[in-house]
Amino acid sequence: MEHLFSNECMAVIQYTEAADVTTNKELKKEFLEHAKDEESHSMLLASVMDKLPSSEYVQKHGKYSSPIGKTDEQLIKDFNEAETDAIKEYWDYIKEGKHVKIFWIILDDEIRHQRDMARLLGITKVLNNSVLGCFENVPTFEQLKNPET
Repeated sequence: MEHLFSNECMAVIQYTEAADVTTNKELKKEFLEHAKDEESHSMLLASVMDKLPSSEYVQKHGKYSSPIGKTDEQLIKDFNEAETDAIKEYWDYIKEGKHVKIFWIILDDEIRHQRDMARLLGITKVLNNSVLGCFENVPTFEQLKNPET
């Protein structure tokens, strides 16, 4: 779980830096919103971890790609790829059955982030969860919250 925490911390930095780099007001707003979500994810993960990783671990193991010198389109493509990776990683943890509700909360945001990036890239037909190949026959977060329904 340390690598997930590291990735979320680095995502906060990346989205914040990207907001500083872009001159597009819509992108700046989107990136800052996502940075807040990623910070929230790191706090959720911290709440279930026995010990937080060191800052050296976070810097060494967290996924990071500098936004400096990239076009807006490159930034969006990088974030889309990172969100896709995050979706797969969180889904793997959900399948293990540990901290499922927390991972569902984060996964829901990551799916929304990926769809936001697809929209910004001009992709109008976004794959639904089952088409992604890993979400077939999976209860929704709402079903997990209210198992009677």
